[in-house]
Parts: sequence; C-alpha cells; structure tokens
Amino acid sequence: MGSVGGTVGEKVGIRSDRIARTSAAPLGGRRYRITSVRELKKGEYILYSVGSADFPHGIYGQGYDFFGS
Repeated sequence: MGSVGGTVGEKVGIRSDRIARTSAAPLGGRRYRITSVRELKKGEYILYSVGSADFPHGIYGQGYDFFGS
C-alpha cells in the first residue's frame, strides 16, 4: 500500500495498476453483490472503501480482505 524512505521519499496510496474495475448490485437492505469486471487470478485481494482514510490520525482507510480462487 505504501513505502517510506529511498531517494524519492514517502509514497502513500494504492497503485493504479493494482486496481480492478468492479460493479455493485443492491440485494436489499445494506447488502450488495460486488463483482469484478474481469476474472480475478488466484491471490489475496481487498475491497478498499474510498474516502475512509484519515491521514492526520494515521488511518489509511477501511477495507475488507478476501482470497480469490
């Protein structure tokens, strides 16, 4: 998610080449079906909630991790 040090200094955020396009369909109440536009390779993923970061307080955002198969 980020790195510190080196000759360029601190970098924070998610690299754009690591973001997969998704779509969401409401299922009723507070439930949604989230699907990826392309098939996910086997690995670990996170649904990152945009706007959940509070950098001055050291909170880099809220997310939900899962494994793709």
